[in-house]
Amino acid sequence: MMKQIARRIERLERLSREAEEQAINSVLRPSAAKLALSERVRDPVAFARSAFGHAHWGLQQQILQSVAKNRRTAVKACHASGKTFCAADAVLWWITAHPDAIAITTAPTWTQVERLLWGEIRKAVSVSTIAYPTPLKTRLDLGPNRYVIGLSTNEGVRFQGWHGKILIVMDEAPGVRPEIYEAIEGIRAGGDVRVLALGNPTISSGPFYDAFTVNREGWSLFTIGAFDKGRSPAAGIVAGSLALDLDDVGAEVGQHLACPGSGQNAGKFKDADTRQRLRHEMSVLTGVRHGGPRG
Repeated sequence: MMKQIARRIERLERLSREAEEQAINSVLRPSAAKLALSERVRDPVAFARSAFGHAHWGLQQQILQSVAKNRRTAVKACHASGKTFCAADAVLWWITAHPDAIAITTAPTWTQVERLLWGEIRKAVSVSTIAYPTPLKTRLDLGPNRYVIGLSTNEGVRFQGWHGKILIVMDEAPGVRPEIYEAIEGIRAGGDVRVLALGNPTISSGPFYDAFTVNREGWSLFTIGAFDKGRSPAAGIVAGSLALDLDDVGAEVGQHLACPGSGQNAGKFKDADTRQRLRHEMSVLTGVRHGGPRG
């Protein structure tokens, strides 16, 4: 009888120790996860890869790292270069990596704000390994002073009164009015304020144009060309398989590395056999039957 009682006591003590260890681990594990996350989010490129599975190519990586290191970054690029896709990752990295951080996105029209950059933000959040709240059309809140908001305005006064750690992203920047640039310069006078300006170089005047010409000082500048080999490794591979020069297809299939395209632009080629083979090659290469995010 005494032996049975002793065994029961020993068993209860063992179960108690195991329960205590489980309770301790349940407290420590989130901290360990947070520590690992904090190490990854210091680098926006590693963050995008870990959080969204986005594999940015060379210039995109440099743009993200420039946002992390420099006060002002400007990117002039061709269509479908992945610049907006890249900017969405920069926005989410900013508010995730920094407590009490605010990101403001803007563009010349409300439709551009809602559909372009915020379309990419919603896509990234939907596949994220981080449990973000569901974004509104142009707002995502992580806390009282930790959020991203989209604005479209012709009034510089709406860009006044912001303070603290702020990232401002101007999509389709050549079309943003000079008054907005002036108001943003006022915000930059106080706090840690970063600016990322993106656009197609279609207007040969204005603040965005000046950033690449007469007012280059203080800007970290990037240019993504239509036939930039780095922007679409898939284009080079497909071109090789079709015995075509890269310049013949670079603009047609150029996309970001994470999803370089699937031949949706192949219809622009006049030769039917070339169109069919390009669609097939791109589908096999990417595993995607429809085009990826554009920017």
